[in-house]
Amino acid sequence: MKIVGFSFGYHDSSVAFIENNKVLAVIPEERITRQKHDPNLPINAFYDGMSYLGWKTSDIDKIVLHEDSYNKFSRVLTSSISGFPNTRLEFVESMKSWLSEKLWAPFNVAKEVSFPVEKIEYLGHHFSHSVQGFMGSGFEEATILVIDAVGDWACSGIYQGKWEDSKPNVTCLEEISFPNSLGLAYSAITGFLGFSPNDNECSVMALASFGRPTYYNEMCDIIKIEKDGRYSIDTDYFHFVNFYSGAVTKKFQKMFGNERKFNHKLNVSSFEVVDYEKLDADTKRYLDIACSLQKRIEEAIIALAKYAKEKFPSKNLCLTGGVSLNCVANKKLLDENIFENIYIPIEPGDCGTSFGCALYVNAQEQASDPKESINSAYLGLSYDHEKTLEISQYLKSPQFNKYIMSEATEQKYKLETQVIEDKKELAKLLSESVYEGKIAGVYQGRSELGPRALGNRSIICRADDQEIALKLSHKIKRRAAYRPYALSMTKEDAEVLLNTNKDLLNFKWMQYSCDVNPSFYEEVKYGCHTDQSTRPQVVTEQDNPLFSLILKHSSSKGLKALINTSFNPSGYPIVEHPSHALAMFLRTDMDILLINDTIIKKVDL
Repeated sequence: MKIVGFSFGYHDSSVAFIENNKVLAVIPEERITRQKHDPNLPINAFYDGMSYLGWKTSDIDKIVLHEDSYNKFSRVLTSSISGFPNTRLEFVESMKSWLSEKLWAPFNVAKEVSFPVEKIEYLGHHFSHSVQGFMGSGFEEATILVIDAVGDWACSGIYQGKWEDSKPNVTCLEEISFPNSLGLAYSAITGFLGFSPNDNECSVMALASFGRPTYYNEMCDIIKIEKDGRYSIDTDYFHFVNFYSGAVTKKFQKMFGNERKFNHKLNVSSFEVVDYEKLDADTKRYLDIACSLQKRIEEAIIALAKYAKEKFPSKNLCLTGGVSLNCVANKKLLDENIFENIYIPIEPGDCGTSFGCALYVNAQEQASDPKESINSAYLGLSYDHEKTLEISQYLKSPQFNKYIMSEATEQKYKLETQVIEDKKELAKLLSESVYEGKIAGVYQGRSELGPRALGNRSIICRADDQEIALKLSHKIKRRAAYRPYALSMTKEDAEVLLNTNKDLLNFKWMQYSCDVNPSFYEEVKYGCHTDQSTRPQVVTEQDNPLFSLILKHSSSKGLKALINTSFNPSGYPIVEHPSHALAMFLRTDMDILLINDTIIKKVDL
């Protein structure tokens, strides 16, 4: 049975291809269109996936959508009317998009892909999140916690998942409904702090480590946690309904001051020791707001998890929804030992609901193995060896083999290419280049699903050299210095580098932050944050053979971990096609690029 899942309409749309309860591919639309967080119907990803798998539309048995557009419309309509006339702009704009397009999602999909509408099903948005977590976990039973911005009506939900007669039975036990949303509160304050909501929440999480919780009591007034563990949001502080008035209300501004303007620079860096007392008053205020928010969000998540465990006991937790991308909060939850096992899917946000809903429908139609888990992050497209050789030949062609001018340094160089089919030799050459201080792009195989690069679309370098880290930030990634990098390491090195007693396989997808052993901090400090934590990727040969070899060679030369950051400049999606990788390599000060089995070097004249 072949089933296709679609997620679209808000942000991070994607399409998933399922056959006989196996995830064959999950493709975010943004990777194809190059529009970050692309919310549109993922028609480009659909056709690229069909071509990659060799499917025809007539092969598809069912299409499943990740949300009930009619139920969601009832929430949008109700909320936009409830504040009338103050919400008249929201009402008009919402009705334009919903009545012209969003409400008719099944019919639009049927038309775009030439598929019978009667073979299109849909699940509720949060139900799609819940099965997204449970279906890939390998647990025979579990408590499922969904914490999101907002779905149809729910903002958080507690579900119970169990397998019965080789079929998943997932039941909603309790929901916290709109407008009581941890995700919307975090996003609104992200906007107040001068960042883009639904994109830069990671910046707020990063800034929290520089601040102090001086606004903690105020955050407690906004995010209320009841004695039993459930939470509520005082929406007098936010414009969740009349959003054209801004993210936060005057009441919020009266409590916290004016919002941060884009031109107010935050002069803090994860690469340096920051003297908090010497910071200007507004910078302190912004950092303290971030710190206080992060602390309260962590408490709300932990309290809700304890409530779920007490009411619906299980030793296993599946955690999903956009808020579960907060790796610092995830660490706090893991350390609480509320559950013996926690599973966070490789892409817990909306981009991953496409495979959750499709897997669930497939498993209802034919028996599935409850112990089957999603162990691989590499679910995107690959671009074959022949295309790599074409790139190599193109670089050697007379029309291209000329001097290239680097934007950043204005240094002339030429390009050299080398095809190396032996993986051990390839890994050795690349790791030696990194050891010598080079910054390398790694492009190989199938792309990773999710926002974090895991060795197939990565940029890597030494983690013990500040000059290299600054070059990476300023001349390649072009991102703020307060955003820390992540570390990739072998399991053997993780045993000494990471200060944790948890199973190291928890850290294979960068879902958690983790403290670094103080004895080794100086060796990896530029892959750490100001609080000496990192977001580690523990790599095994089974997960990623070539990347594992690169890390092992680096370790043999004394580099126990490497900085690993996503292969994209700030504000753009991770590279998808080899041409995207090559374009970034040429535009920036990267030194060496691996594309499958082809090494491309910049050689100074």
